[in-house]
Amino acid sequence: MAQTLLLWVAFFLVGIFVYGPALDGEFLSDDFHYVATNEYVHTPSASNLIAIWNPQSEVTILVENYAPVHLMLHSLEWQFFGSDVQGYHVVNIGLHALAAALLILVYRRSRIGVWAAVEGASLFFLHPANVESVAWISQIKSASALVLSLGALLLHARHPAWALLLFALALLAKPFAAFALIVVALFIWVRASREPDQVSAVDSVAHWRWLGGWLAVVLLYALVESSAFSESAAMTPPIYADPWVRVLMIFSVALRYSWMSLTGRGLSTFHEPLPVTGLQDPYFIGGALLVGLLGVWTVVSLIRRREEGVYLMWAAVSFAPLSGLIPLPYPMADRYLYFVLPGLIGAFLLAGARWARALADGWDLDAEKRQWGHRAALIIAIPILIHAAQLTYDRARVFVSPESLMSDAERNYPQGVAAS
Repeated sequence: MAQTLLLWVAFFLVGIFVYGPALDGEFLSDDFHYVATNEYVHTPSASNLIAIWNPQSEVTILVENYAPVHLMLHSLEWQFFGSDVQGYHVVNIGLHALAAALLILVYRRSRIGVWAAVEGASLFFLHPANVESVAWISQIKSASALVLSLGALLLHARHPAWALLLFALALLAKPFAAFALIVVALFIWVRASREPDQVSAVDSVAHWRWLGGWLAVVLLYALVESSAFSESAAMTPPIYADPWVRVLMIFSVALRYSWMSLTGRGLSTFHEPLPVTGLQDPYFIGGALLVGLLGVWTVVSLIRRREEGVYLMWAAVSFAPLSGLIPLPYPMADRYLYFVLPGLIGAFLLAGARWARALADGWDLDAEKRQWGHRAALIIAIPILIHAAQLTYDRARVFVSPESLMSDAERNYPQGVAAS
């Protein structure tokens, strides 16, 4: 616990510097109907609290989601900060830092080395694609949902009731938290084969019974959320109305997200990629090859009961609702990578360690030479993290005003709707 607290403090202090340019950023776009002009959030009366938690109230339509935990967080913030934006930004950085600290614990449960886990979580913390989820005030829903989801993953083995509660709260902050159900089930399945003789605090039958509660929560929430979505965001015409184009765009979007994840480039406040209209499109071909390779890797890993397969499924399940098949007004957004990146990073950490062991065994390296290899990997990671921090610092400048927000979209997609 003490180590986790120290890591959270370290991440938080780094975050205050790296996200510094956005600390005075104004309320932007969705921030207005979520916070700045939302009277239900401003006044914590009994009637407003009932309206926030009632899935049939006009509040759900107003914010286009059933997200009472998200709104309750904003209500609490408003009582402390009012219209002073700095406090909101500091809270977002603090939650993002907590997510990174908890991610280290999740990686360590998968037997990832200490320093590799710290560097993986640091890459997540400093990744420029996450700037939108941290610097945009109303995106507290992303960081809070991930924190609650990671807490549920960590607590399920020994405190399943608390884990179920955290998972439910995570869903009520942001529906993307549903990824945790698949991930925790796969972790149980993989680890049961790895440690068949180890007696856990809760037996395997009880594990699956508690997960039945997770599933019931997801199904109930999906029923409420689908109703809210159909009466709000779903009524906005999508950029790509043709269902066939949306299917082809899944592969294009996967390729673009992979490039963003790998390089931290290609980011934008509003993504409006050109539609893929045929199977000969290079974005479709590249995306199809990528999805195929990742799919084979995932299947093989799960068949062999490797935890890297669980992390790949983490990324895949987090990507599925935002792949473009659901007709969202904008098919892509930087913030959607917030739940994908932890899975991708975990998979590559585990695969990298496995490949390194195989290489060392093939070369018959002794313990000292293997140790030097570990040190070399740590040294190589340092400039990567510094580069990511620089990109994040520069990216944070975008989220300071409506003008800078829109100019970023215009610069990246000059023929797009935002530019027009």
